[in-house]
Amino acid sequence: MFLENDILRDKSNGKIYIISNGKKRWIKSAQAALQNQIHLEYAVDCDKTDLDMIPSAATIEMYKSELSLSETPIQARAFLGKELYGKGVECGPGSVEASFPVPVRCKIKYLDRFYSNEGCNQGYEGDFPDIDYISTINDMSCIDDESLDFIVNCHVIEHSRDPIGALQRFYTKLKKGGILIMAVPDKRYTFDLPRQITSVKHLILDYEDPYNSSRDRQHLEECNKIWIGDTYKMRQDMSEEEIFGCLEQNTIDVHWHTFTPKSFKKALKKTRRIAKWKSCRIIDRDTFVNPDAFIEFYVVCKK
Repeated sequence: MFLENDILRDKSNGKIYIISNGKKRWIKSAQAALQNQIHLEYAVDCDKTDLDMIPSAATIEMYKSELSLSETPIQARAFLGKELYGKGVECGPGSVEASFPVPVRCKIKYLDRFYSNEGCNQGYEGDFPDIDYISTINDMSCIDDESLDFIVNCHVIEHSRDPIGALQRFYTKLKKGGILIMAVPDKRYTFDLPRQITSVKHLILDYEDPYNSSRDRQHLEECNKIWIGDTYKMRQDMSEEEIFGCLEQNTIDVHWHTFTPKSFKKALKKTRRIAKWKSCRIIDRDTFVNPDAFIEFYVVCKK
């Protein structure tokens, strides 16, 4: 029986974990342990079979002394989240290594439309966190209002048909002073490059009527890559009948919207009446010493 804050070493591969909030979290480096005040000298050897019985959560990652020095997105995310505390939720975590690296002191739960890796169509490998809330950012009714200290998500908001509604839900679920951190793909550096930036006007129309099939069709006509079932398909390899048939069956997962830092900032400004954030910060890839390593920008909002 393992206890909270136990430090365990997998005898089969030497990986070291800490038990946090009843879940095991892989400590990726000695520096990450130091930053989280974890004492690796107390690690106890453990059989892999025993470790496998413990649900997984995000890895413990190191961060640089300054945000701009982050060499990878995971380091930037760790830096942005280093002051988080209390109870929070990550929406759409993907695999354990892709999940947002919140500090070990945080009590993190996960929300996704799939449980663990069952049905996950993003091609992730490795361990998956157990999902606490089977839902999406289009609903979140499973979480009490004003109950969370933080919400984090990475490459999720663009998958919502109603991003403004999602931002409103994030705002509603956070306590006063709560923090939202998002990593958002910058369409200029992804396969969405040929597409137009989603206008604020369009986002507002989606907020007023989030399941409008004519706009869904418009977005699908713009997409080069479309998730259908458990794999990506290129648009040119599919007929219109196949694409829109999958749309009617709700088996499609795409980037319904595209963003740049400038367009997202404008959307936040234009929708203040819907989510009255105390402060919002947009962090562009040009912030970093090696911007070519980033296809995402960051949004940090405080309630």
